[in-house]
Amino acid sequence: LSVSFSGKRSYDFDSDDLIYEWRMEGRKIVSRDRDFKYIFTKPGIFHPSLTVTDPAGARTTASVKIAAGNSIPNVAVKLDGNRSFYWDNSSLIYEVEVQDKEDKIINPRNITVSFDYLPEGQDMASIYVKHNRNNNIPLQITNYLILKSDCKACHSIDRKSIGPSFLQIATRYENTANVLNALANKIIKGGSGVWTSQHAMSAHPDLSIDDAKEMVKYILGLGEDKMGEGKMAPKGTITFDKESKEEKGTYFLTAEYKDNGGIGLPSSKGGMVIPFKYYIVKTSTADVNYRCTNYTTSMEFKQDDAYFAFKDIDLTEVSKLRIQFSSTNPSSKFEIRKGGPKGKVLDVLNVPNTGIWSNFQWLETKQLNESGLCDLYFVCKYTSEPAAKLSQITKIEFLNK
Repeated sequence: LSVSFSGKRSYDFDSDDLIYEWRMEGRKIVSRDRDFKYIFTKPGIFHPSLTVTDPAGARTTASVKIAAGNSIPNVAVKLDGNRSFYWDNSSLIYEVEVQDKEDKIINPRNITVSFDYLPEGQDMASIYVKHNRNNNIPLQITNYLILKSDCKACHSIDRKSIGPSFLQIATRYENTANVLNALANKIIKGGSGVWTSQHAMSAHPDLSIDDAKEMVKYILGLGEDKMGEGKMAPKGTITFDKESKEEKGTYFLTAEYKDNGGIGLPSSKGGMVIPFKYYIVKTSTADVNYRCTNYTTSMEFKQDDAYFAFKDIDLTEVSKLRIQFSSTNPSSKFEIRKGGPKGKVLDVLNVPNTGIWSNFQWLETKQLNESGLCDLYFVCKYTSEPAAKLSQITKIEFLNK
């Protein structure tokens, strides 16, 4: 684990120069620089400290807690459609994928998924909820038991092998005391005929009944349909149906994984949040503004080559753009570009003079045939000096295919 340390916030009331002494894994001074980088090569909990001393010999020590040896899980969410926008009553299939350097088996029960709707104008903090799971078993020990035994030779998490998958077992059996005892004894004694007559389950006489029960608890807890009331499975479907006709807010799909920690190490969490905005976007919410005036209801192009942009826009399943505008300029154009103000041109729209500033009309692009995330730029070109005759864009509609 590589960590950068800095003592720049240390100070002396007399403005004297300070002497810095860094100690990492013991009493030995490893650096006298104010700022330096240190690599922890062993797992464990460490308390690196910094001692600062002034010329008179007065000194103060501060320390921090560092947990090394348990990486943050990498959480990704796969979607079968657009990851920027939603359309009325549309739905998406999602699947959470987790990679963790230390956890050899990813337990779906350690994955928290939530899907929330935030009405326009409300603070996101109002929907951010930390999901706590009850009755967790000591997963680090259970993972060790399963990996140590020969379970994985015949069973996998979600695919049928020589024997049934763990998820198939979790789906068939209820998590009751009788089932727990029966399956634990089956692991120890072995047997055949339940899933197939062709293969027998080997006995594990060296396994204690308590260890066998912990393994059964782990397996029975893997069923996606046993996530608990109000819990979402790591794979499923989300539907955008909570917004009203009057207001269109933002949906948030959140996925988090809490790993099993390690021997003497705390758990780490990794996660991902995907916001979905309504497909009709106000230009006043643009991420980039170059020489435009943001009137909170529109973006006004003040001069030639002025532009605004939206970052990380997904064009998957977007067929065309509809742009609401007005213009008093006789010869302006809107360029829609991908990647930057001089990036790939998706379309160029000739902008007619709408006569007066409040006379809004619509322009529509050609078929885009694009997909994936990009930065989307809207650049205004004035053929002649605009003076007071300008163009503005109020809304952009991302039309679904």
